[in-house]
Amino acid sequence: MERSFKSLTHYGLGAIDGEIGKICDVYVDGATWHICYWIVDTGTLLDQRKVMIAAHSVLGIECRNKTFETSLSRNQIKDSPVIDTNKAESNQQEIISDHFRNYWFLPIKHGVLLDKEANRGISNINLRSLEVLLSCKIYGTDSYLGRVIDYILDTKYWKIDYLIIEIGGLFRSQKVLIPIKLINTINWTVLVININMAKKEFGQLQCYDPQGRVNILSDGSFLDYHGRPAS
Repeated sequence: MERSFKSLTHYGLGAIDGEIGKICDVYVDGATWHICYWIVDTGTLLDQRKVMIAAHSVLGIECRNKTFETSLSRNQIKDSPVIDTNKAESNQQEIISDHFRNYWFLPIKHGVLLDKEANRGISNINLRSLEVLLSCKIYGTDSYLGRVIDYILDTKYWKIDYLIIEIGGLFRSQKVLIPIKLINTINWTVLVININMAKKEFGQLQCYDPQGRVNILSDGSFLDYHGRPAS
């Protein structure tokens, strides 16, 4: 299923013994765009507490109830590593390494679950927050094109397939899908993405329709990018 990243934030997290917290961010491998960790807010308005759980812990998404179903208990989620989103993403590596003894914290690299005995591989994962990358500027080979406003997430393989970018001015804007494979370089410091496409080729890109019939169900009905029924 293809889903908008923004449409999934604030979905509840369904543990095996009840619901806990809300999804608030995703950490991806900056090299492959595979999802490594879900960031879950398990706190309150007055006492925020954000923890990270590995992507493979999520079994699926229940669109009707707006819930991520997991293989974890409420206590396992509560005891997951606490993450400080005000810190640089590189500092989160220390948090993850400290919790490698717990299987449900293990990340996925290149779509493969990392082995406890080979935990040295974690240092090679370039973790990036999708929330931080929102509003990244996009440049083609010859000009500025627009900015990132959302992502399309593949829920089967837990990876990002497209950037959704907005081009044009305030009164005449358009939203298009940029395939991840078009990305040439990323400057993580200034949040600039360069793609292999000139401005004159931009008309070839697929327009983003949030209400499009993109996900077909077993009964033949369709859902849109937000998990809503699409006619």
